[in-house]
Amino acid sequence: MENELVSHSALKQALLDKSWAAKYHCTCYSGDSKPSYFSSKAVYRPDAVWVTRNGVRAIVEIPMTEDERAVVGEFFLACGIPNARSFVAMVNEGEDGFLKPLLLHSWKQLMELTDGYVHPSNCPMYKPKVISIPKRLGDNRKALQRYLDRAWT
Repeated sequence: MENELVSHSALKQALLDKSWAAKYHCTCYSGDSKPSYFSSKAVYRPDAVWVTRNGVRAIVEIPMTEDERAVVGEFFLACGIPNARSFVAMVNEGEDGFLKPLLLHSWKQLMELTDGYVHPSNCPMYKPKVISIPKRLGDNRKALQRYLDRAWT
């Protein structure tokens, strides 16, 4: 069990647990069931979206097979979702590689484009976060949720 990886489906199921989301006064859904349309050809389906009572959205991506460039693209797509304020990428430990610095650089570019350094309310997104999930958790939903209770704050 020590060398197992957390699977995409197990992490996604943990994130889409409605009773766990309700504990934080949120609702949740998958982009597969409720995609965001930017045009007839541009569709974005995030792995999970958490919505607060105020309608603020947290976008979660689980890039197990995508490269860093694809995740950066998903970050910019997430910026176009109404009321999306946070973007979190969750990866197996040791697989964050260049992802953190690329997402940080992308956010800095967004801050410059929106004049967010001078007027923070102009920028649609908070700084993106990468959470590295310990492999030892495997596909144990409750263990994943307990870990995320601490790491995703």
